[in-house]
Amino acid sequence: MLVSILVVLFLSGQSNAEPSAPLTDVSTALALKLFGAVSAQDPDENAVLCPLGVIQMLAQVQLGAGGSTLQQLKEAMHPDDVQNDAFLRLLQKEADSIVSPQQGSEEQPFHMAMASALFLQQGFPLREAYLQSSRAHLHTSLKHVDFTHSSGAAQDINTWVQSQTNGKIWQLFSSDDFGPLSRLALANAVYFKGSWQHRFPPENTALRGFTKRDGSVTNVPMMYHKLQANIGYFSHGESEVQLLELAYGQGEASFMVLLPDSVEGLPVLERDLTQELLNTWMDQTQQEEVEVYLPRFKVSQRVDLEKALRSLNITELFEPGCDLSEMSGESLHLTGVTLGGVGGGSGVLSE
Repeated sequence: MLVSILVVLFLSGQSNAEPSAPLTDVSTALALKLFGAVSAQDPDENAVLCPLGVIQMLAQVQLGAGGSTLQQLKEAMHPDDVQNDAFLRLLQKEADSIVSPQQGSEEQPFHMAMASALFLQQGFPLREAYLQSSRAHLHTSLKHVDFTHSSGAAQDINTWVQSQTNGKIWQLFSSDDFGPLSRLALANAVYFKGSWQHRFPPENTALRGFTKRDGSVTNVPMMYHKLQANIGYFSHGESEVQLLELAYGQGEASFMVLLPDSVEGLPVLERDLTQELLNTWMDQTQQEEVEVYLPRFKVSQRVDLEKALRSLNITELFEPGCDLSEMSGESLHLTGVTLGGVGGGSGVLSE
């Protein structure tokens, strides 16, 4: 199960001043850059990220950006040969292709839901063209809140988050996260639930050794199954890497596992992983009968996404002089970003 919530919070402030790449190439390249930036912040900790939610929210901000602020976002988010409008259409097509139908979808072996919302300070003006583009490209709904009553605003957004993540994320914000200059929060929630195409027999789960990054071994509940799956074996640096693909449902989605043969090979792989390398390896996998040992795990996390975005040269958004003039005639900028979630990724960009 994957649950993600990303929120972008804006405050008012003073200011001085058609594609050649396949759809998956556009999104995967940025997803891997985001993962690398997040995992590099603390190499000794787990890194959980739902890149689709992050990309959707960056696209939401991109719709309202202009000038050099827009140029920074474009350079970080998509290749030079993919124009801005085309990139947004690709994101819309991608989201529409993987989101499950509403009726009865929760009972299916594969279910994915995504929702976006703008939480706007009552009386604060947003450009109508921006709102129309948000609805058209990203299916974003508009909701009004009163940030001057910070506890009520936090409760309103938390209620929306809880409803969109099936109750898995229920208290993301407190009144301390909002202040008298808060004007706008952009929220995106992703909920995923999938059943293995070849389910792990529960009776096969037992405590087995798991090697951590520091080389120590701990016993964890380890699932086991012998099944047919796509697998590949590759050399990378001084390590040998296995790539295993485990399907959900009827193959609508896959769980991809990359396993170096040494602890030292993991940070090297995380650093070097690119869309081109991943595509090359995936093209060379073959279906075999494999024995799979996979630890059961649940991860919750909250990290600073601002550092990750700055490492991708997305910096102007955090300056009072950034250009979000396509969003509003009033001055807006971001002041902080947080990423967190349960079994997946989530985040907060705040200004």
